[in-house]
Amino acid sequence: MSLPLLLIPPLELLLRFSIDIIAVLLLVFGMYYRRRYDKELATTAVMFNVATFSVLIILSSVEFGVAAAGFGLFAILALFRLRSEQFDKVEISYFFASIAIALV
Repeated sequence: MSLPLLLIPPLELLLRFSIDIIAVLLLVFGMYYRRRYDKELATTAVMFNVATFSVLIILSSVEFGVAAAGFGLFAILALFRLRSEQFDKVEISYFFASIAIALV
């Protein structure tokens, strides 16, 4: 017997995704891009937000501990920081804020 993939009704999922996209677009293109003009990091932050949101929606149908989720997200962020070129602190803070929007 398999569990349904999504336990969230489609209309509520669409509402959550819309709020997430509006918030991250306001953050990245309304604040970050107007000051830095870095298309690559702006696009990366938005796409990473969408990917994190998608993974968290899928994981919401599975039971796991809060510690496991925290360690998993920490590992993703650590890999991004380790494997990417050097960004300054302002760019990293905007990037992590876009991920935090997906978490909320």
